Amino acid sequence: MLEALHTAVTAGKVRAIGISNCYAWQLAKANTLAEREGLTSFVSVQSHYNLIMREDERELFGLCAEEGIAMTPYSALASGRLSRLEGHTRRAVEDDYARGKYDGTAEQDRLIIARVAELAERHQSP
Repeated sequence: MLEALHTAVTAGKVRAIGISNCYAWQLAKANTLAEREGLTSFVSVQSHYNLIMREDERELFGLCAEEGIAMTPYSALASGRLSRLEGHTRRAVEDDYARGKYDGTAEQDRLIIARVAELAERHQSP
């Protein structure tokens, strides 16, 4: 995989390469291998990150900061859960994909969602 991505960079088809949804050890291992073999390293990580999904804070953020690797989070509003109180959108009821990502932690997420709503109200930014 790294060789194919390196070929795309050296051919001028892409400027840089990124990776999505990886653990810190996977990124470190891939970039170590790329450096050892003279291949292009990953310069960005796209990751599922928001106030509910914060796993990347454990190791990935530190690695990226240390190595100068850009972080690009997706689902920053947790598929809409952080934009409105629970049950205030059709998506919360109808979107099976969004529910599948977050329903397993719904109970503990309610505290975070309520706190976000409280702060939004305090700052008049509903």
